[in-house]
Amino acid sequence: ASDVYKKELQQARNGGDEYLGFATIFLIACAARAVSSFFLRKKYDPPYDYTPKRFIDLKKIFHERKNRNTLSLVLFLSLLNFSLMMIGPYIDIFMLRRLELDYVSFTVAGAVILVVKYLFMPFWGKAADRYGTRKVLVVGGVLISIVPFLWLFGSNLPLILLIQVYAGFSWAAFELSSFQFLIDTTGQENRAGFIAFYNAVNGIIGLAGSLTAGLLFSLADSWLTGPTFLAALAGTRLAAGHPAFSSPYLVIFTVSGVIRLGVVALFASRLKEVRSVTPINTRQLPLRVIGMMTNRGVVFGLSILGRRKKPSRTR
Repeated sequence: ASDVYKKELQQARNGGDEYLGFATIFLIACAARAVSSFFLRKKYDPPYDYTPKRFIDLKKIFHERKNRNTLSLVLFLSLLNFSLMMIGPYIDIFMLRRLELDYVSFTVAGAVILVVKYLFMPFWGKAADRYGTRKVLVVGGVLISIVPFLWLFGSNLPLILLIQVYAGFSWAAFELSSFQFLIDTTGQENRAGFIAFYNAVNGIIGLAGSLTAGLLFSLADSWLTGPTFLAALAGTRLAAGHPAFSSPYLVIFTVSGVIRLGVVALFASRLKEVRSVTPINTRQLPLRVIGMMTNRGVVFGLSILGRRKKPSRTR
């Protein structure tokens, strides 16, 4: 559906009716959600029995020693979300305006990261079961920290597709392990309360990240035109081949990447695994996951070859 809408929007843009194209897509989306709400109301929702003991006391949450691992995880994920929200709203604008991608190419780039992410999630899940969710979470945090720096060199569609492949591989590890580790570190009786607390903190810090990015983006315009290092960098040959180096995106991408690396370095030793798992070197884990997927592909290919109908013998 996304591909169809982007193609229609591209045709509307070429015909000078881009706003009409957006309005049409928004109306279709509104109608689809209305239909979805109609069927959602028909879904049976069993009653939930609860007791007051299941609600956590925010005054005691910071003083109980058993909650330190969960609190470290909440702060870790929330601070990472701060850096994620710094560049999240600007990636699409960067591809459409700065790189001048058409809507079809933009759709392909967005689809690549989703396909790669869901292809690797089962293998990251197996790695988390065997080597520990905490290990996968830390590795995923390091991998997604490199993504903003890669966007500095995204100057054309082939490079963007390579970046999206790497991002999909990295985000599969982080998204899978972050929620799973939150489940592992919370008891069933307090899990709903901790998740609500996490969502509240994560939302507030994410809002702060978006506001900070907007401020930096506006300040970067003056830095690029004044007698600064950024202005000197914007006039180099490197900036001529990479659009991000001659625009405020340089500041946003770089700051986001530095914050991610700092957060991972600060909290990696504070997070503790809660299960007995098989030890593995952190550097070997991504290669092990790639190897699992490669082996699965080989086994699948051999199984297809083995299913070929053997020629019948003539009597």
